[in-house]
Amino acid sequence: MIMKKTLALCSLGVAMALPVSAADYTFDKAHTNVQFGVSHNGLSNFLGQFQDFSGTFDINEEDLTQSSFEVVIQTASVDTDVPALDDHLKNADFFDVGKYPQMRFKSERIVQVTANKYAVEGQLTMLDKTLPVTLDAQLNFQGRHPLADFFPVYDTRYLGFSATASIRRTDFGMTTYAPMLGDQVNITLEAELKRKQ
Repeated sequence: MIMKKTLALCSLGVAMALPVSAADYTFDKAHTNVQFGVSHNGLSNFLGQFQDFSGTFDINEEDLTQSSFEVVIQTASVDTDVPALDDHLKNADFFDVGKYPQMRFKSERIVQVTANKYAVEGQLTMLDKTLPVTLDAQLNFQGRHPLADFFPVYDTRYLGFSATASIRRTDFGMTTYAPMLGDQVNITLEAELKRKQ
């Protein structure tokens, strides 16, 4: 009996010492938005979003600071609800989508600031220039989806967060109409991630 208890305790100790492996998550794209806002010549803060994006997320469910991710955005999916403006944003004055079809953010370090707030340090690549950017992220939810008992499609673990960051577009070489058209671009990400089955 003593031997069995000793072996059991040893097994538990080994299990607790082993690192927690990261779980693969992906965007629930129907409930995720990638938005940006910029001052329109001081008259208003003009808003837009990107419709086509993807991400790979390695989530350490017990310690989110040990997680990592990369988000890729297709620049041609820029959408302001104004077709003529979308066309202009796609040309060489702004995103130059023919030459630079993607921009991406890759995390490098995640720091827990408070119980549910994190600073996500990483590298943003846009117009073939890569610069450090920090996302201020708030964890909204982590666990089995609240609607899992009603809709089988939700029967997995979810993670929801809101994140913001600010960049200067001229730092990336996007200088058209600056500074009349705002240089500072405010980025907002409202994301729901689902664990892959």
